[in-house]
Amino acid sequence: MWKDSEQISERILNAAEVLIQKQGALTFNFTDLCKPAKTSMRNVYRMFPDRQSLFVALATRRLRNLNRCLLSLNQAIESPQEQVLSHGLLSGRPHECVLIRH
Repeated sequence: MWKDSEQISERILNAAEVLIQKQGALTFNFTDLCKPAKTSMRNVYRMFPDRQSLFVALATRRLRNLNRCLLSLNQAIESPQEQVLSHGLLSGRPHECVLIRH
């Protein structure tokens, strides 16, 4: 049951990303998500009761993907000095530093 919900949620998020790119975040509607997500309007609203919850889920997914990319890049860096430099600590721009916890 959980796996089905997770798959439906992923299909809805994938469809939402495509629609947002094509139509813009403010112009698409939930009805547009059903066909490309291969699900019912009931499932769309069950997973995401409103636009805000859908946008939060999209942003969270993007941030998780970005974090995974940064972690893999960080693991490819060998020396501690290179790790510090990659985070901007010695670049004179510490405000650009991104801290990632393992």
